Amino acid sequence: SQYRKIFVGGLPHNLSDEEFKAYFIQFGQIEDSAILRDKRTGKPRGFGFVTYTKLVSLDVVMENKDKHVIQLNC
Repeated sequence: SQYRKIFVGGLPHNLSDEEFKAYFIQFGQIEDSAILRDKRTGKPRGFGFVTYTKLVSLDVVMENKDKHVIQLNC
């Protein structure tokens, strides 16, 4: 699964887990997604990971890596 997992940085701190997953599911079926949070405060750390069920989905995401915008009003 490590080859189907991507790191996503530069996330807005007000982005919900649901919004995060909803954005990346458009590229294929997701096995797992998570925005990492500070263990003490519980606040988002500005990055996360997405694991796809198929490698081809990851390829599509990476082909457009410079064009992704998850939240316009952040």
